Amino acid sequence: MRTATRALMKFAPLPDYQAADWIRRGRVAEVGTVDSLVPRVFEKYLVIPHPIWAQARASVRWSDVAARAGLDLADVPRPSRRVAELPSEVTKRLPIETSEVRLSGPDPGHLPTGVIVPLIEVLGGGDLQTSTVFATWDGWGARTPAMSAGAHVSIGSRGWYLLQAPLAMAAVGFVDGPVNQGLGPGMWWPVDRSWIVISDVDLEASYVGCSTTAADELLASDIECFLVAPDATVWG
Repeated sequence: MRTATRALMKFAPLPDYQAADWIRRGRVAEVGTVDSLVPRVFEKYLVIPHPIWAQARASVRWSDVAARAGLDLADVPRPSRRVAELPSEVTKRLPIETSEVRLSGPDPGHLPTGVIVPLIEVLGGGDLQTSTVFATWDGWGARTPAMSAGAHVSIGSRGWYLLQAPLAMAAVGFVDGPVNQGLGPGMWWPVDRSWIVISDVDLEASYVGCSTTAADELLASDIECFLVAPDATVWG
């Protein structure tokens, strides 16, 4: 994917307060499950665990950690706590080119650029100009005036500002600097609502609702993701 720049592509305020009503209507649970975040209108649901980090921000796959530590990811309600407890004999056997491995993360609230780029390639079907709605959490302290120019809506316990831009902007973020420094989109979906990505600010994983075809493509990609039931407990 070509690097998107703010000089070429900009977020536009979305004044339509009803653009996110379908999310509010589609959430069928109060809190704690996938369908309390993702509208229950999709064929498939996936969780994308946010990466674990080693030195120099080298990412580590959860499946590698689980295999070497004997963890069942489905039974780890707060994965980062278990990562911090991993003994050195486990971390030394991870596939990282360093003599000493100290793990940190995952970062709550947003996906890093290295995950977003292949994710939008799959979800966009190769069309990175797809018109997409982006919702940014109103609690970000570094929020710029442009980020607050769209309609403000309340969904669940959080408030969101709505913006619109080509899908490629998901990998750019809302402020100067990489997305993995925060202020990436918290929720984003195409105008046809064929899929949605949600990264709750408190969670260590993001969730995708999509078609069976898109889910199969994501599972076959290099993105570390897993199918989940809509009533499954959320990570983190």
